[in-house]
Amino acid sequence: MKQEEFLAYLAELRSLPPEVQLEPELKPQRVKLDKKIREEQALAQGAVLSAVLEEGDGGPSPKEGDLVYIQYSIRDLEDDLLYSTRSEEGGSGQAYAFLLERGVRVPRGWEIAIQGMSKGARSVLQVKPGYGFAHPDCAMQPPVRDLPTDQPLRYDISLLNWYPAEGVHQYGAGEALIKRALREGTAWESPRPPFEVTLHLTASCPAYDGLQLTGQRLFSSRGEGRQPLNLQLGRGLLPPGVEEALSFMSKGELAAFVVPARTMRPAAAAATAAAGQRAGGGGGGGGGDDDSSGEDGDLLSPAARGSGGGEERGMEGREAAASRCLVPPPPPRCVQVELEVELISMVQVRDMTGTGEVTKKRLREGTGDFPIDCPLNDTTVRLHFKARPFTATATGGAATTTTEAVASVAAAAAAAGAGAGEVDGGGPWVYDSRGEAGEAAEPLVADTGCGELPEGLEMALKLMVPGEVSRVVAAPRFAYAGREDCPAGVGDAASTTVEFEVELVDFEREGHWQNLSFEARYTLAERLKSKGNDLFKRGQHKFARARYERLLRLLDSTRDFETEEEVAKIDGYKVATLGNLALCLSQLTEYAAAVAVCDKALEFEPENAKMWFRKGKALSLKGDYEEAAEVLKQALEYDPGSEKDINAEIAANAARHQAAVRKQKKDFGSFLKKR
Repeated sequence: MKQEEFLAYLAELRSLPPEVQLEPELKPQRVKLDKKIREEQALAQGAVLSAVLEEGDGGPSPKEGDLVYIQYSIRDLEDDLLYSTRSEEGGSGQAYAFLLERGVRVPRGWEIAIQGMSKGARSVLQVKPGYGFAHPDCAMQPPVRDLPTDQPLRYDISLLNWYPAEGVHQYGAGEALIKRALREGTAWESPRPPFEVTLHLTASCPAYDGLQLTGQRLFSSRGEGRQPLNLQLGRGLLPPGVEEALSFMSKGELAAFVVPARTMRPAAAAATAAAGQRAGGGGGGGGGDDDSSGEDGDLLSPAARGSGGGEERGMEGREAAASRCLVPPPPPRCVQVELEVELISMVQVRDMTGTGEVTKKRLREGTGDFPIDCPLNDTTVRLHFKARPFTATATGGAATTTTEAVASVAAAAAAAGAGAGEVDGGGPWVYDSRGEAGEAAEPLVADTGCGELPEGLEMALKLMVPGEVSRVVAAPRFAYAGREDCPAGVGDAASTTVEFEVELVDFEREGHWQNLSFEARYTLAERLKSKGNDLFKRGQHKFARARYERLLRLLDSTRDFETEEEVAKIDGYKVATLGNLALCLSQLTEYAAAVAVCDKALEFEPENAKMWFRKGKALSLKGDYEEAAEVLKQALEYDPGSEKDINAEIAANAARHQAAVRKQKKDFGSFLKKR
């Protein structure tokens, strides 16, 4: 190596980043043990010093996961007061609640001390930064701006009350929502916008003594002469914190929640305050004069209060949100709000597409549990349904666009609350599957997944339980646009939003096949195969494929054979269905999948010339011309009687191969010219 090259090599080495030492990956148990050892060493070196000011009741101490209520104050080492929740020290007097070692974690020094305290005890702690707000597990924000979290601080903590971990959980964004179950619900489903709910709600500030739901009352739907709240979620009638709490409840449940106070302000006001906080960054606010709280979004900070134009710009939105919201906002110095929520009932309202083009509102509950008793997979359903053009009477006109339809559906859902069968001003029904027979009519029988029903109607059916009645509003492309079965009274199918009222009578459940006799299975298999064949002939290959795949799932699930004849007949249905499925896949240009299906059929009948032929054609269309030629020769060997058709495909395969070679040469020549 020449000297110049050597020097250049050295320069390159010097420019490389320094080598990073790799630490061995430790198992979770070892990591936890190492963390415990390091903590014990830090405590032995005085990371957390504690002095008892008041003895507790001598009872048990809180453990991990318990819901703890405390009063606390923070001082520096010169004994200057930096923050306090105690009213005698200028604080709000409201207790502060958190889950011990879970959720929004408090400073580690607090957790260590509280686990050695009993109810009523008061201790003062001197904590080094690494075990205060700077501890890696601490998610609690400092309660005031400019708190010197990089210095040792003194914390005066009173353990007021605590509730055992059983039935207590953390939820929501950042796990800031604490739920304590008071009574279990009777269902699985939880409400979310745009569901309609009936509930009792009480909101209060935390009490000074930490007894839950006994503090200053902000709002209550209970009491003499008062009625439960009945409203639609997502319309600003409830604060975000209440709607989030409801999303973790089920029908009939009673629960107590602790939520950040910022989530109890109307949505627009909370968003404006958050924007102001982001704009203000970390600056502003003088030490002792700032009562704002990090947990509360610094709502009293200058940034959140706003100034000049910012306040004016946000005023209109805040006033509009406040006028809609039924629950008044908490006092400015409130950090947390306690809720008692009883979810009495709910009406399922769903945006099926996420775009508002198909909405479903439950009018009558069925029997069974959601979603395990729903026809989620393609199956045979029995139903009644009615249809009519959707007229947005709630907004004063016909819905001609998706946006108008969505807006009018929301307004109608909020205003109506109509039961099954009631007319809510939408005009007469132009189609009723019951016909003239009315209630005595037999249910309509249809297979989902094969285009027999409008897509929006089918989407809703898959999320219904037997006996349920729902109102479905579908935009044109999810209703009758492009279909041949549009009722005469609907009008222009391409531009008409359609309203359906549908009742799911019953459906064939998973396991239905196993309960049938073999003769009944053969009849059902023949019906499904014939339906798939009919769809294929009509060019509806996607739906035909779904029908064949459903039949194959049923056939593959058969295990209770008693005779060789039963085995042979089921295998025969499998081969025939696989062959039809291969044709479908080829029409859908899924040639590799078609080849795989043919291979599966040949496992049952290795000398089936039809399967060899369809495999060869799929291979040719896939571009595997040489293999296709060999497979087609095999088909000819097994079925000389089909010589004409097979030779025609062999010739077509050779023509495709030659065309591909010519194209490859042409492309290669063009590439060389460019170079």
